Amino acid sequence: QRANILGLLQKGKELCKNPLAPGFLREEVANLESLWNSSFSNATNNLQKLKETQKIWENYKVQKTVIVKLLADAEVEVQKIVPKHNHKAVQNTLKVNKEIRSDIKRATEDLMTKMKELSATLGSVASKEQQEEFDKEIAELEARLNELLSACDEKIKSLELMNIKWTNFNKNLA
Repeated sequence: QRANILGLLQKGKELCKNPLAPGFLREEVANLESLWNSSFSNATNNLQKLKETQKIWENYKVQKTVIVKLLADAEVEVQKIVPKHNHKAVQNTLKVNKEIRSDIKRATEDLMTKMKELSATLGSVASKEQQEEFDKEIAELEARLNELLSACDEKIKSLELMNIKWTNFNKNLA
């Protein structure tokens, strides 16, 4: 369409050069050219905003996927059964669970901060319903994270108690 419009504007300018052309023609061609330039500029700006929003949206989806995978992996690790009849296994599992909790806390804090920033940025161009959906997704991820951290804390407490029992048992044998 751009080529057609520019071609018509050029024909109008050429007609204006004709001494027999009506006086209003110059004014109309100038108005049409101004309107076209304004419309083209607006369309270009809107396209640029759309491309920027698309990048933000893609980044949001990537961050969400990373958090969900991280949470799922950690949930699987926390659910693993610990052999209670092996002191070394209890100690190793305790160490692993403490590291997992620390890693999850550190990684998810950064990721959740980024998610909230991206959500706020998307919210500036999204509808109210979409913004509510972003808020709901973030709240669900935070709730899942808190449940995971609580489960991890409970498992760590249990493993610490079991480790103490094993340590006392081994002291009594010695």
